[in-house]
Amino acid sequence: MVQMQGMKDEADWLRMISDGRKNRYWPSDPQSMYSEEWVSWDDFLGTPLPFEEARAIVRMLHLESQDEWWAWPTTGPGRDPAFRIPCRPHDFYQDDWQGYDDWLGIEAVPLIFNENAQRAWKEGQDAEIKREEDGDGDEGEIGKGQA
Repeated sequence: MVQMQGMKDEADWLRMISDGRKNRYWPSDPQSMYSEEWVSWDDFLGTPLPFEEARAIVRMLHLESQDEWWAWPTTGPGRDPAFRIPCRPHDFYQDDWQGYDDWLGIEAVPLIFNENAQRAWKEGQDAEIKREEDGDGDEGEIGKGQA
């Protein structure tokens, strides 16, 4: 399979031919051999799509979670190399990566505390400060009087 060779462009293909590493079943000139169905070298070599293009396609899938994303490349159309979308986009697109919410087009939901939660959090913080002021902080029983 040509796509599994890690070539990125026509120059890589020509280098492989000149180095004598071409599989004997592969055409030397695939553009002529497959002229009727030829799309591009990127398509032929299976080069992953640019980040923006891949993200736009992924967002059209309407996946709702990272778990759904992890299942998609291993099932159905996600297995088709013609999609040219890496299954580990966070590794492949490191420079552009902004997280799975951005990748999937999921709107980030802000964390909102209701009044009771805010009050409980404040009381917990106040109690922690009081323990530290009283000398009952993180030392616990071990450490008291031991130096």
